Amino acid sequence: MECISTVRQEQLTPATMLPDEDVAFLKKKKFNWSVEKCACCGPVLIIREYLLDEKKYDQEKTDLMIKIPAMYSNAALDMYYVRPHVKLRANGEFPQAANQIEKHLEADWQRFSRHVPAWTPGVDSLASFLALVSAELQKS
Repeated sequence: MECISTVRQEQLTPATMLPDEDVAFLKKKKFNWSVEKCACCGPVLIIREYLLDEKKYDQEKTDLMIKIPAMYSNAALDMYYVRPHVKLRANGEFPQAANQIEKHLEADWQRFSRHVPAWTPGVDSLASFLALVSAELQKS
C-alpha cells in the first residue's frame, strides 16, 4: 500500500509543519494524511479512513482530525475529532465525552474530549498520542 500524503505549502508556514519525526511516523504507518489549515483553529492533521474496532463502533473507519497547537511539540496534542460520527455498537450511544459536534473545514466533526495525562516535550510525539487514540478506537 502506498502512502498518500499532502502538505499544503501555500497555507502553512514552516513553524506549523509537523516535525520530521512525525512525518516519518505517518509514512511508516502508510496513513493517507494531510495537514490543512482550519480557519478557526489553525493547522490540523487529517488521517483519512482511520480503522476502527468494528465490534465496538458502528463504523469500520472514519476520518481522524487532530489540531496542531502553536508551539507543538513543546505543547501537547489534545483531543481528537472524527467524521463520520461514531456510536457504540452495544447501545447506539455516543462514547463518553464524545457527544459534541463542531464545525471545522466546512464539515461537522465529532469531538472526543480526551486529554493526555502528562506530555513530555522531546519524548512525546504524534506517535505516542496516536497510541492513546488507537487504544480507544481500535481495541475492544
